[in-house]
Amino acid sequence: MAKAMSNLRLGTQCVLVATLVLGSILGCREDKPQKQAATRATARDSTAPTTPRDTAARDTVESAGEVASDSIATPIVAERWITDANVVSLLNIMNGRQVAAADIELSTWHSDTIRAFAASMAREHAELQHGIDSIALRLNLTPVSPALARSWTTTMQAQIDTMRQSRGDALDRAYVHHQVVSHQLMGENIKQLAGAAERPELRSFLEGTAVRVASQLQRARSLQTTLAAADSAAEARTAATRKRTSTP
Repeated sequence: MAKAMSNLRLGTQCVLVATLVLGSILGCREDKPQKQAATRATARDSTAPTTPRDTAARDTVESAGEVASDSIATPIVAERWITDANVVSLLNIMNGRQVAAADIELSTWHSDTIRAFAASMAREHAELQHGIDSIALRLNLTPVSPALARSWTTTMQAQIDTMRQSRGDALDRAYVHHQVVSHQLMGENIKQLAGAAERPELRSFLEGTAVRVASQLQRARSLQTTLAAADSAAEARTAATRKRTSTP
């Protein structure tokens, strides 16, 4: 009898130990997915942006190697993160296209008046480029292309290509027209960039540049008006000559 009772107690203890071991194993299996999920959530939280500025800054870095498709006529600078390095890059793009347009006109000009205007534009935009380089150096800014760059470049290059298709006197007129359209857009874009610039020195430079571009636009418009009046007068003379020659 004593031996039977001893065996019974031993069996009960074995069952109890087995139950505890099995429960521990099952508990570990249930806890493991929860711990893994918690670990993943912690990792996500540690890499998540903590402020809108952090998010925007990362987006800007990512956009540096990828440039895509906003219209130059409606750059939405206020709705995207533009760094001062991006601002300098966009200034370089706009100013470079103005120099390129002037070079085309100066290579095949026909009117002395328009040649003189193109020469002044080439000189002034070369001076502006020197100013852009100087402010970038002073502020230790290396130009970084934002997503807007491709759109701006494509639109301005299309304007230059259209102008280049003209020949003779028509090229002179096309250049003046290009200067009106391109300087109007450039002025609007610079004002928006000034609002997005972080450093006061860069903002002040942009505001001064906007004034210079507005003056250039006014001169281009004045020249365009003069050319239109001259063309109108020439057409009137041609029509009068035809009328006289056709009268018996």
